[in-house]
Amino acid sequence: MILQNNEWTRFFAVVIAQSLACVIFLFIAFNILKRNRKRIGITASGLYLSLAIGLILNLIYFSLKINPLVHILYSTTIFLWLFGIIFLLQFNFILKRSEKVFTITKQLGRTAIYGVVLLIILLIPGGITIDESTNWTPHMSWTLLVILYVFITTFMIIPLFYTSIKLYGFFNSEDLKKRWKIYIIGLMGLTINFYGLILYAAWINPVYRSIWTVVSILSVISAITIYFGIGHNL
Repeated sequence: MILQNNEWTRFFAVVIAQSLACVIFLFIAFNILKRNRKRIGITASGLYLSLAIGLILNLIYFSLKINPLVHILYSTTIFLWLFGIIFLLQFNFILKRSEKVFTITKQLGRTAIYGVVLLIILLIPGGITIDESTNWTPHMSWTLLVILYVFITTFMIIPLFYTSIKLYGFFNSEDLKKRWKIYIIGLMGLTINFYGLILYAAWINPVYRSIWTVVSILSVISAITIYFGIGHNL
């Protein structure tokens, strides 16, 4: 009975909730690019495109039971979801230092380094298992969870909030400060979602997974909040 309940919660989270989220993320990315096709606009849209493509791959793998294709699709999904964080940090760097100081070469270099390190981490043997033995439900090892937590917290989350708070202090306009507060609130929600998503993959607990199916909608709310904080006015 618990297994059946877990399957239904997975179906709701992946097929229904994530399909809706994918549409929303693509819509936001399109609107940002429609307003601003300069580097700062492209960077801001990167988060939403990364999340949306990850959701599309997640929908594809969910309907398959073929090794190693399922493993590759799921690992790529996790990679894209976590990779999206880099675009928020780069957005902050562009605002803080300007495009002339934070050049496109520096941006591409940091993006490549972050992507390669994240990929190496996700390729740790035994880190992710999804096959007949797990009933085609992804399972992440606790070792990989700890490594991802340390890596993301140290190189993404802390710098992201540090630069966000510093930028808030630079703004003189009350309107800008108000919108930046909304942006930071969105970052908090998205951060909670990233940590919760990784825990969802590692902790095989039907109660937590059922609760997270509902709580995971926070990612959509947070992404929309970030958009209204900064992307809506690009």
